[in-house]
Formats: sequence, C-alpha cells, structure tokens
Amino acid sequence: MGVATPSATTRLQRIQDADVEEYRKTGPREVTLATPWGNAYLVKERTGAERFEITPEELQKVASMRAMFDAEVVEIGYTKPQQDGPERTEENPK
Repeated sequence: MGVATPSATTRLQRIQDADVEEYRKTGPREVTLATPWGNAYLVKERTGAERFEITPEELQKVASMRAMFDAEVVEIGYTKPQQDGPERTEENPK
C-alpha cells in the first residue's frame, strides 16, 4: 500500500462485498503491498509462508475499522495456529 494518499484512503474505506468477490474471481493469486515497514501480501488464501499475508476479507475488515474509528493507523496481529506436536505445559512451554 505504501503511503496512503487521500484518494487511496477513500478507496480503501469503500471496499464492498462485491469488490472482495470480484477480486476472488478475477484478481491475481497474490499482490505484493510494499510498505515502509516491509512487504505485505494480499492473497486469496493463506499459504502458511513465513511472511505477512492478508486476505481480501481481512483487508475489508481493516478498512471498515479505519472508517469506523476515523483512524489513520490500524495495528494488525496474527497468531499462527499451533502445529501438531507435544502439548504445551509449564514443564514444556514450547
């Protein structure tokens, strides 16, 4: 996304369900979004790669939150699901 301009911010706030569906049908499999903090990847489905991936639905939610709270910045966090393995306990915290 880079640095958001007023016109880019306005477009981002207007992401509709139809836009998400259109992207899923006709958009590229992946789009690299260059930001000052590193690359983010707009993907149709998460790949599990060690990188920041965001789906069209998640981007729509972020845009809605920005509009709802009149926010310039939205912090995004993602907790990777735990893979099969030993159960975490006090003795085995990893």
